[in-house]
Amino acid sequence: MARQALGERYDRLKLEDAIWSVGTESEDLGYAQEIAEAVGKQRGRYIALFTDGKFNTGLNPARALWFAKRIGLKVHFIAFESSAATGLSIEEQRKRKAQTIDAVLRTGGTYKESVDIEGVSQFLQEIDRAEKVEIVNEEHKRTESRREIFTFGASAVFGIWMIGWIFWSDPL
Repeated sequence: MARQALGERYDRLKLEDAIWSVGTESEDLGYAQEIAEAVGKQRGRYIALFTDGKFNTGLNPARALWFAKRIGLKVHFIAFESSAATGLSIEEQRKRKAQTIDAVLRTGGTYKESVDIEGVSQFLQEIDRAEKVEIVNEEHKRTESRREIFTFGASAVFGIWMIGWIFWSDPL
């Protein structure tokens, strides 16, 4: 979407740099905000993300979630308990998990934990119910339209032409 909205001015690396700078001393969000404005609010769109809930390398999810919030994306996190060592102390894991939960909730999404597939299934059903959008069909008053007249006229002319072609054309 961003590439379509900005064309040649879109620069993925520049966007990544802006998102990586969220909450740092060298924070520079101008380009990310420009992208968010160009893309516009993404109403009715969401992401369901499966995770262990503890980031230990790469981009802090709170930074990516900052951008998701700017463009109106809800993010639903489904966290499983880590099956291996994360390389983080228990205290650091709790801190990072709390940061992630806070950032998820700011997008309007939810954070759930599960230890089995039944929990995931239940959570996905909750998301499905919560993300339903009611479609409102408004009735419009019908104004004078000549579409039917033109359609009927064109059909009549075509019909007369077909009859003439069938009866008066030279047989092979």
